[in-house]
Amino acid sequence: MQLFKKFFLQQADLAEADTTALELLVERLPRGPLEEVRARLEARTATPTTLVVEKDWTTDDTLLCTLSFGAHRGDVAGISAPLPSEVLERTVMVSHWGGAFRARAAGHAAHVILLYSGASREGIAQATAVYQVATALFAPDQLGTLLAAVNEPAWTAHPGHFVPQLVAAEMLPVLAESPPLPFWTGLLKLDAAGESIFLTRGFQRFGQPELTLQGYGPDQARETHALLHA
Repeated sequence: MQLFKKFFLQQADLAEADTTALELLVERLPRGPLEEVRARLEARTATPTTLVVEKDWTTDDTLLCTLSFGAHRGDVAGISAPLPSEVLERTVMVSHWGGAFRARAAGHAAHVILLYSGASREGIAQATAVYQVATALFAPDQLGTLLAAVNEPAWTAHPGHFVPQLVAAEMLPVLAESPPLPFWTGLLKLDAAGESIFLTRGFQRFGQPELTLQGYGPDQARETHALLHA
């Protein structure tokens, strides 16, 4: 019952979570033996992987499991219901992707919550591990049902097809040596007293301060945001 309590009784707002959290918007919950998920993750990470299951997704509308590999652990909860509308409004609808992405993501029928609960305290290592777990959840022919990845702490979202691409074998050394990816941070625009104010979001998870950019135009704000990833 520990996973059930974590996700449904004790879980704080994910926007305020003290560890890496990701929400996957999907057409339907991925189906198939969870042992195959474990095997896919083990193959991707070349690390012995253990699996703990509280409910089997082949018989229930809710998936609860934990996947552990090396020092990392990801808790997974799949729910056959859309993400709350207020979460969509502050992530998908304010993301910098086009209207087609927003419409497709908003049409999802289920979502999967992933929480990092391993030993690493490094933001990039946590994000990489969560994306590896997210990718392993889907058989290759199911990846097309992954519509979007939502990052509540960063107030942003991105198309789902980037999830496996970001943790492909050739990308892992790049992630380990690079600043946090733009996929993992957000830039918000607020209008106050006739002036635009821009706020960065998500950088604190990578040991960097958040910025408030006042008196900046949109192009200047985006350039400043991009510099933090350089």
